[in-house]
Amino acid sequence: MPPRIPDYTWTRIVNLHLQGFSKVNVVKTLLQEGLQVTYRGVSGVIDRYGKHGLICDSHRRGRRKRIDVTEIIDKNLKANDELTASDLQTIIFKETGTRLSLSSIKNKRAKLGWKCSGRKSCQMIRKVNQRKRLEFAITCVKNEDKFANVIFTDESTIELDQHAAITFWKPGDPNGQHRLKPKAKHPTKVHVWAGISSEGATPIQIFRGIMDSQYYVEEILQNTLLPFVEQTFPGGNYRFMQDNDPKHRSNLAMTFMREKNINYWPTAPESPDINPIENVWHELKHFLRKVHKPSNQDELVQGIQEFWQTKMTIEKCRTYISHLRKVVPAVILKKGAATGF
Repeated sequence: MPPRIPDYTWTRIVNLHLQGFSKVNVVKTLLQEGLQVTYRGVSGVIDRYGKHGLICDSHRRGRRKRIDVTEIIDKNLKANDELTASDLQTIIFKETGTRLSLSSIKNKRAKLGWKCSGRKSCQMIRKVNQRKRLEFAITCVKNEDKFANVIFTDESTIELDQHAAITFWKPGDPNGQHRLKPKAKHPTKVHVWAGISSEGATPIQIFRGIMDSQYYVEEILQNTLLPFVEQTFPGGNYRFMQDNDPKHRSNLAMTFMREKNINYWPTAPESPDINPIENVWHELKHFLRKVHKPSNQDELVQGIQEFWQTKMTIEKCRTYISHLRKVVPAVILKKGAATGF
């Protein structure tokens, strides 16, 4: 009975064979590596691999060791979900010496339940803030918070854009050039600040410069927020939500809020998904691109004002805020990680 060939030696023989080495060169290479092989043994391994695809010695007693390719695919995709079929083909070859076709790998990947889709971005959340988000969400659920008296505020930058994200065209259309939508390299833009509550939206502030803590206190808190609070929540039963931007938490801003008895409601950091006005900005930008189509800065400002005056009704505000019924439980389910909302 010929001596058994160790699994490692067997795999090396197959790998070298698949790399194009002749049987003689396989023997020379393995002897240089210190592996005891003969031409007859190498020839037998290569012949049996070509006939049966074996990657271990089937003469061994007991059950023959098989390498599960589907397990390799699943394991590597769990470690890196961006691997292509070509990447997996290389990994499988390195681990088993077997070169599967791309179609075979794609079929096995599909049977494992892996699907391909475009990347979806989300906010980055540090571990320490994931814990804070989880605690915040648990508190909201325990208190059965409906957020009925919360004023959700935020600022955003709006760029001039005249075109929606999709367009329709016919193949062979001589005027197909219309698919190309021009966009300025440095489009004009403005900044906006606003808030929404179950009782309606605040006025929207549109400004062109950089907002600092003084502007935030004088133009936003003093001239915009407080008049809205006095008119909409005359009894003072409200909560003011803002993110943790440095100018929002500056000594000037915090002192002003204490002096004016603004009911500031601290929330979890790195949590745009818990602030429903973020979705309002998305709708505003879509309205400007698809409906208003501004061609200059004045028209951009007019479009923003038109949207705020005609679209941001009490019902619209409540619809956005009610979305938190889905988001807050999702934060708990994700243990504070990004929810995708």
